[in-house]
Amino acid sequence: MENKEDCCDKFFGFIKENEEFLNNPVIKAFLSKEENYQLLKKSICYPTLQNQELLDQTFRAFYFHIRFTAYVSSTLYFHGINLDKKIRETNYRFPITLDQPIGDNSEISYKDLAEHREDFEIESDNLLDYIIDSNLYKALQDITSNQRKILYLVYVKGFTDSEVSILLNKSQQAVSKSRSKALKKVRKYIEGNSGKSTM
Repeated sequence: MENKEDCCDKFFGFIKENEEFLNNPVIKAFLSKEENYQLLKKSICYPTLQNQELLDQTFRAFYFHIRFTAYVSSTLYFHGINLDKKIRETNYRFPITLDQPIGDNSEISYKDLAEHREDFEIESDNLLDYIIDSNLYKALQDITSNQRKILYLVYVKGFTDSEVSILLNKSQQAVSKSRSKALKKVRKYIEGNSGKSTM
């Protein structure tokens, strides 16, 4: 068993030799968590197969979470853009109908009667209304309404976990835990159904 001084020398030598690699944004984010930093240190100081496998497994789970979160976020974002484009195209093709008065002697148009925002943004607070991909839709149906609400506030509205905790009157830890649990469940569903038909 190496002493603490030998461990420090070996670890800081590794840090110095791999400075560029360790400055990679993903690696920095991974090592910003104290437990992950200690896993790396342990695998350098005591390079057993068990320590290295534990570090590898932890990093793979972390990296998959990043990729999956980006997938959900971009899916929601692009579905929102596509829906907005369709609505704008419809509005562009039929502007006269909307601007026409509702009667021969009326000054009120059909547009005046419609209760909606001018930019035709989606006003639904239901996360499922933003989803087109059938696998993702089914996966999101499988989580709790509270988890869907949290995902909606984070990935559609763009709030941080801290802001969501204030809105829902919950602790930030509870929000983060619920979001992670929901993403894990959605990921598991999609992985299990990725080869199946989406019809």
